[in-house]
Amino acid sequence: MKRIWKLLRLRWLLPVVALFLALVFGFGREILGVFRSEFVNEGITALQLLAIATAISMLFALAPTYLKYVGHNRFTLGTVVGAAAIQVLLLALLVPRFAASGAALAYAVSTCGMYLVFARMAHRELALLRGDGKQSKA
Repeated sequence: MKRIWKLLRLRWLLPVVALFLALVFGFGREILGVFRSEFVNEGITALQLLAIATAISMLFALAPTYLKYVGHNRFTLGTVVGAAAIQVLLLALLVPRFAASGAALAYAVSTCGMYLVFARMAHRELALLRGDGKQSKA
């Protein structure tokens, strides 16, 4: 039954996320132009990176909630702290050279990495619950 709900969630979520990405990549310049036309050329890369990070976080948003539910609080907190530290480091390295695009890249790398780690661990825990996998070490 849970698998059916997951598929139903993905059935409506994937098209919405794909449409969002298509709009940002197809009409990003027009979207930015509404707010500040002189920022369009500098901001398009940042907007696209932020859109990718948003899409990844939307697709895997339930993973940290599930991990907290099954009692992996330390793992969840550690992953968030690690992602924050990586983001601060990347901000210090990338912003001076790439400005807004560097900040967006720092955010995208840390956010996508964090949610992908959460998704992998949640998938592992679900496999464990079904009896498909090895014992969790987290």
